[in-house]
Amino acid sequence: MNPREVYSARLAALEAERNRLARRDRVFGLAKLGSAVVAIAIAIWLARDLPAFLGWALVPAILFVALWIAHERLLRALDSSTRLSGFYRRGLARLDDAWAGQGDSGQQFLDSRHPYARDLDIFGSGSLYELISQAASAPGRHTLAEWLLHAAPAEEVRERQQAIQELAPRLDLRETLALAAGDVHEGTPEALLRWAESRETTVPRWLLYAAPPLGVLWLAALFYWVAAGSFDWFVALSIFNVALTSRFIGAIREAATNVLRISELLGPLHRVVAVYEGQPFQSPRLAGLTAALRSEGLLPSRAIAKLERNLQWLESTDNWFV
Repeated sequence: MNPREVYSARLAALEAERNRLARRDRVFGLAKLGSAVVAIAIAIWLARDLPAFLGWALVPAILFVALWIAHERLLRALDSSTRLSGFYRRGLARLDDAWAGQGDSGQQFLDSRHPYARDLDIFGSGSLYELISQAASAPGRHTLAEWLLHAAPAEEVRERQQAIQELAPRLDLRETLALAAGDVHEGTPEALLRWAESRETTVPRWLLYAAPPLGVLWLAALFYWVAAGSFDWFVALSIFNVALTSRFIGAIREAATNVLRISELLGPLHRVVAVYEGQPFQSPRLAGLTAALRSEGLLPSRAIAKLERNLQWLESTDNWFV
């Protein structure tokens, strides 16, 4: 099969899958609505009998939670099918020479003083950049623009061509990468790199081990106050924890400010890195890139995912309830 036939077949399969998931989505919506209505009806019916209400209301509540979890999984699958359909539609548009004006024009990279960028339509609608760009991040778009604006050594060009030849037949890999990267993300890695390469310590190491027990002790003191009526330990631990927090929270937030700016980039980044970590490439360029990802201890993708979770917890502290 030629590339157009392969893309068309995969797009047709994805469209069929998306229609099936869309029908199931409607069923889940009605089922969740039904369970909510049943729960409300039970609440009205047994409003004066609390034990019976709790017993009967538990059934639709559990059913609603189960439906919600299953529905979330279905919505993620539906979103994946939709995004992959877009990936193959863009591929077919390029094969059919109908891509102009549908992608990223890269107009922001056009320098009127550049010797050939304007004359050769490197950027803009219907440009070379728009034809070949599949970058899903600001660093990727900048890298491609730099490649088009500046000549590379002959050896570098040959390595890039070898990498392209190896990647060309690997449609499944490109599909996986397109799904992992998701939509275009505007975050830039400079702030993350500055933070990661800094040797300054934000908090002493002992605090990393002391903070969780202090939190548990504070909760225990709170329950002890409620149960026994003695609040001495609660007040003492509260004062100590507040003092400790006040001492270090400024440094923590300052260290996290630059990283929080690109937190939305971390999710796609760890998914894309995870795809590359296990790929056995042969061309020097690709083999060198994957070798740079390997390190002792925690895999880079897992380390980035851990950083993302920590930043989410940090961001949650802005919520008044948290």
